[in-house]
Parts: sequence; C-alpha cells; structure tokens
Amino acid sequence: MTHQVHQGQRYQCGQNEYLAYENGTQVVQVARIDHDLLYPLHAPILLHASQLTPLPVRRFHGEVR
Repeated sequence: MTHQVHQGQRYQCGQNEYLAYENGTQVVQVARIDHDLLYPLHAPILLHASQLTPLPVRRFHGEVR
C-alpha cells in the first residue's frame, strides 16, 4: 500500500503532530507542531510516508483527505 503525503496537511506519528512541507510517497520533509511554543513549528526533519497518519482537516469538514 502506498502512502501519499500532501503538502500542508497535518499528520500524526506516535504522540506528535507534524505538518508536511512537501508531497511524496517515500521520505518527506515535515515539521513537528508544538502548540505550547510561540512559534509552534520545530526544525524540519525527514520521515517516511508510511510512518505518518493523516489527521482530519477543517477545510474538508473534518474528513481525512
């Protein structure tokens, strides 16, 4: 099964939320979201698309893309 990651979409990996910086099906660049910080994005890292689970998006009325 291929996992497609979409730029701008929020994903979960373990206990953390991530924002995708690029589209892809293999290794993609993401930034961890931490709502306790003034600027909530950490430095970008690389994760494999299969590790990321898409989260619901408000613009799709709570649906997962």
